[in-house]
Amino acid sequence: MEYLIRLIVLVIFVVAVSQVKAFEQVFINEFQVNDSPQTIEILNTSSNSADISHWHLDDSGGTTYYTFPANSILQPNSCLVIQADINLNATSADTIRLFDATAPPTTSSAHLIDLYAYSTGPGKGYSYGRASPTSGTWTKFTNSFGFFNDTLLSCLPSPTVTPSLIDTSTPSVTPTPLLASPTVTPPIPTNIYLSEVMTYPITADKYEWVELYNNNDQDVALEKWYIDDRGDSGSTPKQFSLTIKSKSFATYILTTSMFNNDGDQVRLLNPNKAVVDGFEYGDSEQGKTWGRVSIESDTFCLQDPTPLSANKACIVDTATQPPIAISTNTPAATTPAKITPGPSISRKIASSSALLEVHSATESSEVLGATHVATGSPRRQQNTIFLIPAGAAIGALGYIIFRIKRKQNSI
Repeated sequence: MEYLIRLIVLVIFVVAVSQVKAFEQVFINEFQVNDSPQTIEILNTSSNSADISHWHLDDSGGTTYYTFPANSILQPNSCLVIQADINLNATSADTIRLFDATAPPTTSSAHLIDLYAYSTGPGKGYSYGRASPTSGTWTKFTNSFGFFNDTLLSCLPSPTVTPSLIDTSTPSVTPTPLLASPTVTPPIPTNIYLSEVMTYPITADKYEWVELYNNNDQDVALEKWYIDDRGDSGSTPKQFSLTIKSKSFATYILTTSMFNNDGDQVRLLNPNKAVVDGFEYGDSEQGKTWGRVSIESDTFCLQDPTPLSANKACIVDTATQPPIAISTNTPAATTPAKITPGPSISRKIASSSALLEVHSATESSEVLGATHVATGSPRRQQNTIFLIPAGAAIGALGYIIFRIKRKQNSI
Protein backbone atom coordinates (compact mmCIF):
# COMPACT_ATOMS: atom_id res chain seq x y z
CA MET A 1 0.00 0.00 0.00
CA GLU A 2 2.82 2.39 0.88
CA TYR A 3 4.50 1.59 -2.43
CA LEU A 4 1.29 2.43 -4.30
CA ILE A 5 0.96 5.76 -2.49
CA ARG A 6 4.58 6.66 -3.36
CA LEU A 7 3.97 5.75 -7.01
CA ILE A 8 0.87 7.96 -7.17
CA VAL A 9 2.75 10.87 -5.59
CA LEU A 10 5.61 10.42 -8.07
CA VAL A 11 3.22 10.45 -11.03
CA ILE A 12 1.51 13.61 -9.75
CA PHE A 13 4.91 15.26 -9.27
CA VAL A 14 6.07 14.40 -12.79
CA VAL A 15 2.83 15.71 -14.30
CA ALA A 16 3.06 18.89 -12.26
CA VAL A 17 6.69 19.48 -13.28
CA SER A 18 5.83 18.97 -16.96
CA GLN A 19 2.98 21.46 -16.64
CA VAL A 20 5.25 24.02 -14.98
CA LYS A 21 7.78 23.64 -17.79
CA ALA A 22 4.99 24.04 -20.33
CA PHE A 23 3.66 27.16 -18.61
CA GLU A 24 7.14 28.66 -18.62
CA GLN A 25 7.03 28.50 -22.42
CA VAL A 26 3.48 29.86 -22.89
CA PHE A 27 3.43 33.56 -23.74
CA ILE A 28 1.91 36.33 -25.85
CA ASN A 29 3.33 36.02 -29.37
CA GLU A 30 1.44 38.69 -31.39
CA PHE A 31 -1.40 41.18 -31.00
CA GLN A 32 -3.10 44.02 -32.90
CA VAL A 33 -5.22 46.82 -31.43
CA ASN A 34 -6.19 49.13 -34.32
CA ASP A 35 -8.60 46.75 -36.06
CA SER A 36 -11.85 45.55 -34.49
CA PRO A 37 -12.13 43.08 -32.93
CA GLN A 38 -8.69 43.14 -31.33
CA THR A 39 -6.74 39.94 -31.97
CA ILE A 40 -4.22 38.16 -29.70
CA GLU A 41 -2.08 35.09 -30.42
CA ILE A 42 -0.82 32.85 -27.56
CA LEU A 43 2.09 30.48 -28.32
CA ASN A 44 3.25 27.28 -26.58
CA THR A 45 6.88 26.49 -27.49
CA SER A 46 7.25 23.50 -25.18
CA SER A 47 7.01 19.83 -26.18
CA ASN A 48 4.07 19.34 -23.78
CA SER A 49 0.44 20.36 -24.00
CA ALA A 50 -0.57 23.29 -21.78
CA ASP A 51 -4.00 23.67 -20.21
CA ILE A 52 -4.76 27.41 -20.16
CA SER A 53 -8.41 27.03 -19.18
CA HIS A 54 -9.60 30.01 -17.09
CA TRP A 55 -6.44 32.02 -17.81
CA HIS A 56 -6.92 35.74 -18.35
CA LEU A 57 -5.90 38.50 -20.79
CA ASP A 58 -6.05 42.11 -19.61
CA ASP A 59 -4.71 45.58 -20.41
CA SER A 60 -2.93 47.75 -17.83
CA GLY A 61 -5.99 47.86 -15.58
CA GLY A 62 -9.74 48.27 -15.40
CA THR A 63 -12.61 45.85 -15.05
CA THR A 64 -12.76 44.44 -18.61
CA TYR A 65 -10.65 41.35 -19.27
CA TYR A 66 -10.87 38.09 -21.24
CA THR A 67 -11.05 34.63 -19.62
CA PHE A 68 -10.14 31.52 -21.62
CA PRO A 69 -13.00 28.98 -21.57
CA ALA A 70 -12.76 25.49 -20.13
CA ASN A 71 -10.84 22.87 -22.15
CA SER A 72 -8.54 25.49 -23.69
CA ILE A 73 -5.59 23.23 -24.47
CA LEU A 74 -2.49 24.53 -26.24
CA GLN A 75 -0.85 21.74 -28.21
CA PRO A 76 2.98 21.45 -28.20
CA ASN A 77 4.73 23.98 -30.44
CA SER A 78 1.45 25.50 -31.55
CA CYS A 79 -0.56 28.69 -31.15
CA LEU A 80 -4.07 29.79 -30.27
CA VAL A 81 -5.62 32.90 -31.87
CA ILE A 82 -8.51 34.70 -30.16
CA GLN A 83 -10.48 37.84 -31.00
CA ALA A 84 -11.66 39.87 -28.02
CA ASP A 85 -11.72 43.60 -27.24
CA ILE A 86 -10.02 44.01 -23.87
CA ASN A 87 -9.84 47.81 -24.17
CA LEU A 88 -6.23 47.93 -25.35
CA ASN A 89 -5.47 51.54 -26.28
CA ALA A 90 -5.02 52.15 -30.02
CA THR A 91 -3.58 55.69 -29.98
CA SER A 92 -1.83 55.90 -26.61
CA ALA A 93 0.37 53.83 -24.30
CA ASP A 94 -0.93 50.60 -22.77
CA THR A 95 0.19 47.12 -21.64
CA ILE A 96 -1.14 43.72 -22.63
CA ARG A 97 -0.89 41.14 -19.82
CA LEU A 98 -1.37 37.34 -19.57
CA PHE A 99 -2.37 35.78 -16.20
CA ASP A 100 -2.84 32.13 -15.25
CA ALA A 101 -5.96 30.73 -13.54
CA THR A 102 -4.82 31.54 -9.99
CA ALA A 103 -7.07 34.60 -9.65
CA PRO A 104 -8.70 37.32 -11.79
CA PRO A 105 -6.37 40.15 -12.90
CA THR A 106 -8.39 42.66 -10.86
CA THR A 107 -7.16 41.06 -7.60
CA SER A 108 -3.81 41.39 -5.88
CA SER A 109 -3.31 37.61 -5.88
CA ALA A 110 -3.36 37.33 -9.70
CA HIS A 111 -0.31 35.53 -11.10
CA LEU A 112 1.30 37.31 -14.09
CA ILE A 113 2.73 35.08 -16.86
CA ASP A 114 3.73 37.55 -19.61
CA LEU A 115 3.31 41.20 -20.65
CA TYR A 116 4.32 43.74 -23.28
CA ALA A 117 4.11 47.54 -22.94
CA TYR A 118 3.83 49.82 -26.00
CA SER A 119 3.68 53.59 -26.54
CA THR A 120 0.98 53.66 -29.26
CA GLY A 121 -0.89 51.25 -31.54
CA PRO A 122 0.96 49.75 -34.56
CA GLY A 123 -1.69 50.94 -37.06
CA LYS A 124 -4.37 49.21 -39.12
CA GLY A 125 -3.21 45.92 -40.62
CA TYR A 126 -0.11 45.81 -38.38
CA SER A 127 0.78 43.90 -35.22
CA TYR A 128 3.32 43.92 -32.43
CA GLY A 129 5.01 40.55 -31.99
CA ARG A 130 8.13 38.64 -31.06
CA ALA A 131 10.84 38.47 -33.73
CA SER A 132 11.03 34.69 -33.17
CA PRO A 133 9.45 32.17 -30.75
CA THR A 134 12.55 32.17 -28.54
CA SER A 135 13.27 35.91 -28.76
CA GLY A 136 12.46 38.60 -26.23
CA THR A 137 12.76 41.21 -28.99
CA TRP A 138 9.47 42.74 -30.18
CA THR A 139 8.87 44.45 -33.51
CA LYS A 140 6.06 45.80 -35.72
CA PHE A 141 5.02 43.93 -38.85
CA THR A 142 2.02 43.12 -41.04
CA ASN A 143 -0.50 40.82 -39.32
CA SER A 144 0.56 37.15 -39.45
CA PHE A 145 -1.80 35.46 -37.01
CA GLY A 146 -1.67 31.67 -37.16
CA PHE A 147 1.93 31.68 -38.38
CA PHE A 148 5.34 31.74 -36.71
CA ASN A 149 6.58 35.33 -37.02
CA ASP A 150 10.07 34.43 -38.33
CA THR A 151 9.37 31.52 -40.72
CA LEU A 152 5.68 32.22 -41.54
CA LEU A 153 4.99 28.50 -41.25
CA SER A 154 1.61 27.65 -39.71
CA CYS A 155 1.57 27.41 -35.92
CA LEU A 156 -2.05 26.25 -35.72
CA PRO A 157 -2.47 22.70 -34.36
CA SER A 158 -3.12 19.92 -36.83
CA PRO A 159 -6.65 18.50 -36.65
CA THR A 160 -7.01 15.43 -34.46
CA VAL A 161 -8.25 12.32 -36.28
CA THR A 162 -10.13 9.79 -34.14
CA PRO A 163 -9.35 6.25 -35.37
CA SER A 164 -12.32 4.01 -36.09
CA LEU A 165 -12.89 0.95 -33.91
CA ILE A 166 -11.51 -2.27 -35.39
CA ASP A 167 -13.29 -5.57 -34.80
CA THR A 168 -10.61 -7.99 -33.62
CA SER A 169 -12.93 -11.01 -33.43
CA THR A 170 -12.17 -13.94 -35.72
CA PRO A 171 -14.55 -13.84 -38.72
CA SER A 172 -16.32 -17.03 -39.75
CA VAL A 173 -15.87 -16.22 -43.43
CA THR A 174 -12.69 -14.92 -45.03
CA PRO A 175 -13.48 -11.39 -46.20
CA THR A 176 -13.04 -10.44 -49.83
CA PRO A 177 -10.11 -8.01 -50.26
CA LEU A 178 -11.30 -4.50 -51.05
CA LEU A 179 -9.72 -2.36 -53.69
CA ALA A 180 -7.87 0.63 -52.37
CA SER A 181 -9.87 3.83 -52.55
CA PRO A 182 -8.57 6.17 -55.24
CA THR A 183 -6.76 9.30 -54.11
CA VAL A 184 -8.99 12.30 -54.69
CA THR A 185 -7.13 15.51 -55.49
CA PRO A 186 -9.12 18.59 -54.48
CA PRO A 187 -9.66 21.12 -57.28
CA ILE A 188 -7.32 24.11 -57.44
CA PRO A 189 -9.16 27.27 -56.27
CA THR A 190 -9.96 29.94 -58.86
CA ASN A 191 -10.87 33.64 -58.66
CA ILE A 192 -7.84 34.46 -56.51
CA TYR A 193 -6.22 37.80 -57.40
CA LEU A 194 -3.21 39.92 -56.56
CA SER A 195 -4.62 42.99 -54.82
CA GLU A 196 -1.60 44.93 -53.50
CA VAL A 197 2.18 44.40 -53.35
CA MET A 198 4.84 46.15 -51.27
CA THR A 199 7.95 45.98 -53.48
CA TYR A 200 10.06 48.72 -51.82
CA PRO A 201 9.39 48.81 -48.04
CA ILE A 202 10.67 51.51 -45.74
CA THR A 203 13.49 50.52 -43.40
CA ALA A 204 11.28 50.32 -40.30
CA ASP A 205 8.93 47.75 -41.86
CA LYS A 206 11.77 45.70 -43.41
CA TYR A 207 9.67 43.15 -45.25
CA GLU A 208 8.09 43.00 -48.69
CA TRP A 209 4.54 41.62 -48.70
CA VAL A 210 1.83 40.49 -51.10
CA GLU A 211 -1.91 40.93 -50.52
CA LEU A 212 -4.34 38.50 -52.17
CA TYR A 213 -8.11 38.78 -52.66
CA ASN A 214 -10.59 35.88 -52.63
CA ASN A 215 -13.40 36.74 -55.04
CA ASN A 216 -15.44 33.65 -54.13
CA ASP A 217 -18.59 33.25 -52.06
CA GLN A 218 -16.83 30.74 -49.81
CA ASP A 219 -13.58 30.56 -47.84
CA VAL A 220 -10.63 29.20 -49.82
CA ALA A 221 -7.54 27.33 -48.57
CA LEU A 222 -4.45 27.89 -50.72
CA GLU A 223 -2.07 24.99 -50.13
CA LYS A 224 1.49 25.17 -51.48
CA TRP A 225 1.01 28.14 -53.80
CA TYR A 226 3.91 30.37 -54.88
CA ILE A 227 4.92 34.01 -55.21
CA ASP A 228 7.57 34.67 -57.89
CA ASP A 229 9.18 37.50 -59.84
CA ARG A 230 10.36 37.02 -63.44
CA GLY A 231 9.92 33.49 -64.71
CA ASP A 232 13.13 33.25 -66.76
CA SER A 233 15.42 34.75 -64.11
CA GLY A 234 15.45 36.27 -60.65
CA SER A 235 14.64 34.70 -57.30
CA THR A 236 13.44 31.20 -56.51
CA PRO A 237 9.63 31.05 -56.13
CA LYS A 238 8.52 31.29 -52.49
CA GLN A 239 5.98 28.69 -51.38
CA PHE A 240 3.17 29.62 -48.98
CA SER A 241 -0.17 28.40 -47.64
CA LEU A 242 -3.05 30.70 -46.65
CA THR A 243 -6.75 30.49 -45.84
CA ILE A 244 -8.70 33.49 -47.18
CA LYS A 245 -12.26 34.19 -46.12
CA SER A 246 -14.97 34.84 -48.71
CA LYS A 247 -14.68 38.26 -50.43
CA SER A 248 -11.74 39.09 -48.17
CA PHE A 249 -8.01 39.83 -48.15
CA ALA A 250 -4.98 37.99 -46.80
CA THR A 251 -1.30 38.93 -46.81
CA TYR A 252 1.85 36.87 -47.26
CA ILE A 253 5.02 38.40 -45.78
CA LEU A 254 8.36 37.77 -47.52
CA THR A 255 11.08 37.49 -44.87
CA THR A 256 13.76 37.82 -47.58
CA SER A 257 13.68 40.32 -50.43
CA MET A 258 12.49 39.20 -53.87
CA PHE A 259 11.45 42.24 -55.93
CA ASN A 260 13.72 44.86 -57.54
CA ASN A 261 13.07 48.51 -56.71
CA ASP A 262 13.79 49.68 -60.27
CA GLY A 263 11.40 47.33 -62.07
CA ASP A 264 10.35 43.67 -61.93
CA GLN A 265 7.43 41.29 -62.27
CA VAL A 266 5.07 39.97 -59.57
CA ARG A 267 3.48 36.61 -60.33
CA LEU A 268 1.05 34.40 -58.40
CA LEU A 269 1.48 30.69 -59.19
CA ASN A 270 -0.78 27.77 -58.25
CA PRO A 271 0.59 24.44 -56.90
CA ASN A 272 1.39 23.38 -60.49
CA LYS A 273 3.45 26.59 -60.85
CA ALA A 274 1.06 27.87 -63.52
CA VAL A 275 0.62 31.66 -63.59
CA VAL A 276 -2.71 32.66 -62.02
CA ASP A 277 -2.20 36.43 -61.87
CA GLY A 278 0.63 38.95 -62.23
CA PHE A 279 1.91 42.26 -63.53
CA GLU A 280 5.16 44.00 -64.50
CA TYR A 281 6.15 47.37 -63.02
CA GLY A 282 8.82 50.01 -63.52
CA ASP A 283 10.49 52.16 -60.85
CA SER A 284 8.94 51.78 -57.39
CA GLU A 285 8.62 54.45 -54.71
CA GLN A 286 9.80 53.59 -51.19
CA GLY A 287 6.93 53.05 -48.79
CA LYS A 288 4.31 52.89 -51.60
CA THR A 289 2.60 49.81 -52.97
CA TRP A 290 1.45 48.67 -56.39
CA GLY A 291 -2.32 48.18 -55.99
CA ARG A 292 -5.02 46.86 -58.30
CA VAL A 293 -7.51 49.52 -59.42
CA SER A 294 -10.45 47.08 -59.42
CA ILE A 295 -11.07 43.36 -59.65
CA GLU A 296 -12.55 43.86 -63.13
CA SER A 297 -9.29 45.35 -64.38
CA ASP A 298 -5.69 44.22 -64.75
CA THR A 299 -4.59 47.79 -64.00
CA PHE A 300 -2.13 48.41 -61.15
CA CYS A 301 -0.88 51.76 -59.85
CA LEU A 302 1.24 53.29 -57.07
CA GLN A 303 -0.73 54.04 -53.91
CA ASP A 304 -0.44 54.40 -50.13
CA PRO A 305 -0.33 50.98 -48.39
CA THR A 306 -3.66 49.54 -47.20
CA PRO A 307 -2.94 45.94 -46.07
CA LEU A 308 -6.05 43.82 -45.44
CA SER A 309 -8.40 46.65 -46.49
CA ALA A 310 -9.70 48.48 -49.57
CA ASN A 311 -7.08 49.93 -51.92
CA LYS A 312 -6.68 53.71 -52.01
CA ALA A 313 -6.71 55.97 -55.06
CA CYS A 314 -3.72 55.97 -57.42
CA ILE A 315 -0.83 58.38 -56.94
CA VAL A 316 -0.53 59.86 -60.45
CA ASP A 317 3.18 60.11 -61.28
CA THR A 318 4.04 60.41 -64.97
CA ALA A 319 7.71 59.75 -64.20
CA THR A 320 6.90 56.24 -62.98
CA GLN A 321 6.88 53.45 -65.53
CA PRO A 322 3.34 52.03 -65.43
CA PRO A 323 2.94 48.26 -64.92
CA ILE A 324 2.00 45.83 -67.68
CA ALA A 325 -0.60 43.24 -66.73
CA ILE A 326 0.37 39.59 -67.22
CA SER A 327 -2.79 38.22 -65.60
CA THR A 328 -4.34 34.95 -66.70
CA ASN A 329 -7.40 35.35 -64.46
CA THR A 330 -10.76 35.98 -66.08
CA PRO A 331 -12.14 39.16 -64.44
CA ALA A 332 -15.34 38.67 -62.45
CA ALA A 333 -18.65 40.18 -63.49
CA THR A 334 -18.92 42.47 -60.48
CA THR A 335 -16.46 44.56 -58.51
CA PRO A 336 -16.09 43.59 -54.81
CA ALA A 337 -17.03 46.38 -52.46
CA LYS A 338 -13.66 46.29 -50.71
CA ILE A 339 -11.55 47.03 -53.79
CA THR A 340 -12.09 50.68 -54.66
CA PRO A 341 -11.29 51.79 -58.24
CA GLY A 342 -8.94 54.73 -58.63
CA PRO A 343 -7.54 56.73 -61.58
CA SER A 344 -5.63 54.45 -63.93
CA ILE A 345 -2.01 54.98 -64.89
CA SER A 346 -1.59 51.46 -66.32
CA ARG A 347 -0.52 50.50 -69.85
CA LYS A 348 -2.12 47.24 -70.94
CA ILE A 349 -0.70 44.86 -73.53
CA ALA A 350 -2.41 45.61 -76.89
CA SER A 351 -4.58 42.85 -78.33
CA SER A 352 -4.49 41.79 -82.00
CA SER A 353 -7.76 43.59 -82.71
CA ALA A 354 -6.44 46.80 -81.15
CA LEU A 355 -3.32 46.65 -83.32
CA LEU A 356 -5.43 46.15 -86.44
CA GLU A 357 -7.55 49.13 -85.49
CA VAL A 358 -4.48 51.33 -85.15
CA HIS A 359 -3.06 50.21 -88.48
CA SER A 360 -6.32 50.88 -90.37
CA ALA A 361 -6.84 54.39 -88.94
CA THR A 362 -6.74 57.53 -91.21
CA GLU A 363 -3.19 58.60 -91.96
CA SER A 364 -2.14 61.88 -90.33
CA SER A 365 0.95 63.97 -89.70
CA GLU A 366 1.63 66.40 -86.87
CA VAL A 367 3.96 69.38 -87.10
CA LEU A 368 4.51 71.60 -84.04
CA GLY A 369 1.19 70.54 -82.62
CA ALA A 370 -0.88 71.20 -85.78
CA THR A 371 -2.42 68.03 -87.22
CA HIS A 372 -2.98 67.54 -90.95
CA VAL A 373 -5.20 64.71 -92.15
CA ALA A 374 -4.67 63.45 -95.75
CA THR A 375 -8.15 62.89 -97.24
CA GLY A 376 -7.19 61.95 -100.83
CA SER A 377 -4.82 59.51 -102.52
CA PRO A 378 -1.20 60.78 -102.34
CA ARG A 379 -0.54 59.61 -105.91
CA ARG A 380 -3.59 61.52 -107.28
CA GLN A 381 -2.48 64.74 -105.57
CA GLN A 382 0.98 64.44 -107.17
CA ASN A 383 -0.52 64.06 -110.69
CA THR A 384 -2.73 67.13 -110.22
CA ILE A 385 0.25 69.27 -109.22
CA PHE A 386 2.21 68.05 -112.31
CA LEU A 387 -0.56 69.12 -114.82
CA ILE A 388 -0.39 72.79 -113.79
CA PRO A 389 3.18 73.56 -115.04
CA ALA A 390 2.68 71.36 -118.18
CA GLY A 391 -0.32 73.46 -119.35
CA ALA A 392 1.56 76.70 -118.83
CA ALA A 393 4.47 75.47 -120.98
CA ILE A 394 2.17 74.47 -123.90
CA GLY A 395 0.48 77.88 -123.86
CA ALA A 396 3.80 79.74 -123.95
CA LEU A 397 5.00 77.60 -126.93
CA GLY A 398 1.82 78.40 -128.94
CA TYR A 399 2.24 82.13 -128.34
CA ILE A 400 5.86 82.03 -129.67
CA ILE A 401 4.78 80.18 -132.88
CA PHE A 402 1.99 82.75 -133.43
CA ARG A 403 4.45 85.73 -133.23
CA ILE A 404 6.90 84.06 -135.66
CA LYS A 405 4.19 83.49 -138.28
CA ARG A 406 2.91 87.08 -137.91
CA LYS A 407 6.38 88.49 -138.46
CA GLN A 408 6.88 86.35 -141.62
CA ASN A 409 3.56 87.60 -143.09
CA SER A 410 4.54 91.22 -142.49
CA ILE A 411 7.77 90.68 -144.42
